[in-house]
This record gives sequence, C-alpha cells and structure tokens, in this order.
Amino acid sequence: MKIAVKGIQALVGLAFIFFGSMPLLNAEALAGQMDQFGLPVWFMYVTGVLEIIGGIGLLAGLWKHKYGLWGAGLLAVIMVGAIGVHILAGDGLTKTFPAILFLLLTLFIGYGQRFTK
Repeated sequence: MKIAVKGIQALVGLAFIFFGSMPLLNAEALAGQMDQFGLPVWFMYVTGVLEIIGGIGLLAGLWKHKYGLWGAGLLAVIMVGAIGVHILAGDGLTKTFPAILFLLLTLFIGYGQRFTK
C-alpha cells in the first residue's frame, strides 16, 4: 500500500504542478474558459498558484508526511470547487470527469498518508 500511495502521490503532484503552471504560461487560451464559467480572469491565476502549491506539497509529502496531507487536502478542496463549476456551467460528465478523477486520487492520497508515516 505504501508504494502505491507514494507512486500516485508523486504522479499527481507533478500533474498539478504542470496543470497549475498552464495559466501562468498560456493565459490567453484559458481566459476564454473563465468567461465561459462566469469567473473573473484573476481567479485562473489564483487557482493555478494554489494547484502548484498543492502539487509541491504532495511532492514534499514524500519525505514529510504532514506536507502530503496538507497538499492532498488543498487539492481536494480545489477539485470539489472545479466539479461545482462544471456542474453550474452545464458541462457533461466528459468535461467534469478529470476533476472527479483527481478528487478521488487526492482523497486516496490523503487517506493513504496514514500508511506512509
């Protein structure tokens, strides 16, 4: 169990660092999505930075247990918000599924932290 949690934690941490950096590197492409969701563009930057922080927390959690737990918690909250935004925007399961998947993965990591002390 410990190896599975650590492996998923590393992959999810890297994924969130990558996805969180996208608004910072290619803001024009994602700004249209914010308009579509009815959110201000600055929210995209805040979310991106929080995703990077959560991803770094997951990676740091490979060595320090509490950072992984905090990173997983932060990212789970972000994913709950993402699911809510997709639902309010009327997006179907196809567009909402990545947020659901990452929510489940962050919850698994948070739960799995009890086995990785």
